Amino acid sequence: MNIYVNEQKLDASLDQEKTLRDVYDAVDRWSRNQNHYIMNLMVDRQEVAPSRLDAMNLNEVERLDFTVAEQDQFIVEAAHELDRYLDQVGSFLFQKEYLTAEQLEQLQ
Repeated sequence: MNIYVNEQKLDASLDQEKTLRDVYDAVDRWSRNQNHYIMNLMVDRQEVAPSRLDAMNLNEVERLDFTVAEQDQFIVEAAHELDRYLDQVGSFLFQKEYLTAEQLEQLQ
């Protein structure tokens, strides 16, 4: 299996890692020791949530891609994601509170 971090191939062997979760946890520990965080994971070029790793077979995977970012970048990305979510919630709530012209006429 080939492991990439930010498009750079790692020159590492899997010694103690027996599952994909083990590999993920090893990269996560290494990242956190450098104040970096895993932002994205791809298994064979398909985006995968870490929670799905336990159900996947290590021997069937050819490539793992990790996108890793510094703590500041992680915080900024999380803030942007939260902002996008709040915009969606706000738009939804605004649409629910908005009355059509017909509804306004009925109120008069």
